[in-house]
Amino acid sequence: MRDSVLLSLAVAMLAAGPALADDETPPVVGGKTYVQHQILAARASHPGVAAITVVGSNADGKGQFVLGSTRNAALVLKPAAAGSDGVQQNGAQTTIREAFNSSSGHRLGTIEIIFVGGTPAANQRTAAAIQAGMARATLSAKNAADPWPFDQAWSPDSYAQVLTTKTIARYPELLVMMIHATPPGRTGNVIIGSNIGRFGKAADADDLRVIDKGATNLELGGDQDRFETELPLNDAKGNRIGALGLVFPFKPGADKEALHRRGIAIRDEVAAAIPSSAALFAPGSTAKASLTLSGSTDFPGYTGDFDHFAIDDRSGTLFLAGEESAELEVMDLATGHIKSRIKGFGVPHSLHFTPATHELLVIDGEKPSPVYDTATMKVKRRYALPKGADSFGFDAGSGHLWIVTGGKDVPQPDSNLIEFDPATGKTIKSLHFDADHVEAMAIEQHGPKLYINVTDKNYLATVDKVTGKVVKQWQIREAEQNAPIAFDEKTRRLFVVTRKPGKLLVLNADTGATVAAFTAPARTDQVTWDAANRRIYVTGGEGYIGVIEQDGPDRYREAARIPSLAGAKTAILDPVRHHLWVAASPGETKAMAKVLRYDVAPR
Repeated sequence: MRDSVLLSLAVAMLAAGPALADDETPPVVGGKTYVQHQILAARASHPGVAAITVVGSNADGKGQFVLGSTRNAALVLKPAAAGSDGVQQNGAQTTIREAFNSSSGHRLGTIEIIFVGGTPAANQRTAAAIQAGMARATLSAKNAADPWPFDQAWSPDSYAQVLTTKTIARYPELLVMMIHATPPGRTGNVIIGSNIGRFGKAADADDLRVIDKGATNLELGGDQDRFETELPLNDAKGNRIGALGLVFPFKPGADKEALHRRGIAIRDEVAAAIPSSAALFAPGSTAKASLTLSGSTDFPGYTGDFDHFAIDDRSGTLFLAGEESAELEVMDLATGHIKSRIKGFGVPHSLHFTPATHELLVIDGEKPSPVYDTATMKVKRRYALPKGADSFGFDAGSGHLWIVTGGKDVPQPDSNLIEFDPATGKTIKSLHFDADHVEAMAIEQHGPKLYINVTDKNYLATVDKVTGKVVKQWQIREAEQNAPIAFDEKTRRLFVVTRKPGKLLVLNADTGATVAAFTAPARTDQVTWDAANRRIYVTGGEGYIGVIEQDGPDRYREAARIPSLAGAKTAILDPVRHHLWVAASPGETKAMAKVLRYDVAPR
């Protein structure tokens, strides 16, 4: 049967129940249900969660059982009472009970999450995030009680799973995606990619009809609220290698043919990314790295720390502030070769390039800040910025810079944030902070707000650019010394890095809520948002680059830890040439100062 089969011919094939939910499953061994796997992962990724227990019906739908418990695996599949929803406080311990739902919104049971410490609002947000994550990954009560792993011979670390994760992120309307394929040199077709577990589950008769005969299965499932299309799956060369199962939400009267066409389009996109059946079974960790080191440049004689970069696309030049050696490094963007090393600065921190005038402003915390003509590298003028001028943000709407001045390095017990016009050298307004360590900022380019880390006070301030006043303060509670920051204005998410300990926090820019948290390398000086590839690069002195991928506004995962060098703390993304440049400072060591160039792989 061809993919364009008329839905009228398929109506007779619509089953009363979904093939994905009603399959027989092997018994759970050692108390490791699919839910148990999910809650162990959730507790590990959410600081402050002491324990999680899930109670719901067992596979036959009779009675209430413990489906998962991080406190005692021996309780799994033992009878239990779910208790009522709500919040209970007992000293420093908070217990939150919420609905355990399926991806289509059916209540399957109750999630009980125990917190020690934390604020009520923060704990409620974490509980909601765990609830939503489990719902996204659970199809039904039977799926919740599936064993984990379903078949110990198969690992979820596969290229097929990489494709599944990316596709689910790209198409949030999908409830389920499953890739069926036959392992190289083996007989028997199994599930090798899935967002609801069941890795290694053997193909059933309906699956084999699609795999062997090229037919299409169309089914209504659940309470007639899910529509499944299972399609033949080819590789990029057109060879049939298995089947792709896709499940969409369904409401009475919905256009089944449109959903089927949507499934075909998604299937064709997935097929184009499969070089062969064997590639699906390759470890996901061997898939092309997000960052690949492709070059490095030595800076003999350089001591201390580098600071920040700037790029001039017109001349193909990369600039780097040599903070502690008081010099400006000028490099070729194409080759990484050093063009010149300009000396005579005080403490050069940050660099701002203006494309319209081909001017480079070197923000110097000690001496007057020069403005260079990048065609000749001659100084056109100098600005006497306040002492301690350091980090800045650029507002494209006004063409102005917002520059942090003062602070402990001057030394000065307080700091100021000034709005500065780089064309005229005029200070437009100044905002005072009773803090001696104010760090990086993120600026809305399509709105009135500016977000800035007040590092020694552990809060993030929201500033109204028009009035120059602080309008909100959000305390950072997960860790201390919030310093670097980046911003995805499209999804309204801020990426804040702390240094004590190293953490990357994803914050809602409208509410300040923490929606995700990850370990970050120690001594991070830069966090970079790659909008084209929906990635966050966290560069720190610990010797690796943390790579976090965004699968949705509130869905993030650590994709890799890319080796760098000790002291590799600042970076800049060149989206035109698909490079990430990283400055490795020798600091107090005797290592050679270097600039590393990484090739950025597209998602």
